[in-house]
Amino acid sequence: MQDHDYRRLIAQLQGVINDTVKTIDDFEARGMNGEMQAEYEQLHAILQKATADQRRYQHALLESVRNQSSEDEQGRTDPEI
Repeated sequence: MQDHDYRRLIAQLQGVINDTVKTIDDFEARGMNGEMQAEYEQLHAILQKATADQRRYQHALLESVRNQSSEDEQGRTDPEI
C-alpha cells in the first residue's frame, strides 16, 4: 500500500468513528439504548472495530514512513560524511 492509501483509509475510518459516536450519543439522548439494546451494542462493536482498524492503519503508515526515511538515508551519497 502507498502512503496516500493509508491516509485515505484513516480519514474514511475517522468518518465512520465520528458518525458512530454521534449515533450513540443520539441513542443515549433519546433513551433508545435501553429499548434497542442489541442495536446499541452493535454500534459499540462498530466503534471498537473502526477504532482498532484505524490504529492498525496508522501504525502501518508510520512504519512505511520510517522505512522510506531509512531507505533514503541509505541511498544518499553525502561527500561530507
